[in-house]
Amino acid sequence: MADLPILFSAPMVRSLIAGTKTQTRRTFGKLRRFGPIHQFDISDTPGYAWHFRDASGRFHDLRGGELLKYLPYKVGDRLYVREHWKADRSHDDVAPRDLEPGLRPLWYSAGYLMDTGNQKFWSDKSGADYDASVTRGKHRQGMHMPKWASRITLIVEGVKVERLNDCSDEDATAEGIERFGNGWRDYQDDGCNMMHAVGSYMTLWENINGLGSWNANPWVVAYTFRRIMGNIDMIEAAA
Repeated sequence: MADLPILFSAPMVRSLIAGTKTQTRRTFGKLRRFGPIHQFDISDTPGYAWHFRDASGRFHDLRGGELLKYLPYKVGDRLYVREHWKADRSHDDVAPRDLEPGLRPLWYSAGYLMDTGNQKFWSDKSGADYDASVTRGKHRQGMHMPKWASRITLIVEGVKVERLNDCSDEDATAEGIERFGNGWRDYQDDGCNMMHAVGSYMTLWENINGLGSWNANPWVVAYTFRRIMGNIDMIEAAA
């Protein structure tokens, strides 16, 4: 078991908070132990499930269970969610790594006020969850969010490797896509909807990864997880 970061966009963070997102699909260009890889595919060597080339061009064959050991995340890993965020304006000249752990307040672009007793997370919105006594600072990328600033923890419960287009309607729904009208949201055309969940997820995927990325049909890792609302170290201390 390891504690590792995972990055999500604001819409997907909202789905995590709402409890509608329990899966995420990720492409992978690296494997633990092997580093960068390419030409990943089903192996044609008897007794093996997968093959790929490493950075030196050497071919490797792996059995199915072996591959799972080298993927970015494993069953049992705890993932702390990184998302777009802000600190108070007085800290704008301070790099994320140099901010004092536990600094408050923080704002999150995905919104939603959380109060877990030990910590408060203010959203980047007006209304009941807006604190006018402090000034929001500059936008900070999620990739630079420190572990202590994360407000959502995921426990990996399932891992599978498949082609992107193998995603079913059930899988697409578990990816946290949103209902819109009589169907599902079109993430590339506001005001329109998709009749099927997979179609909606396709637009979400291409909105994130670029036009044509769905039809490219890459190999992906589909992770299933359980969500816990709270900082990864706080929930450990409370356990």
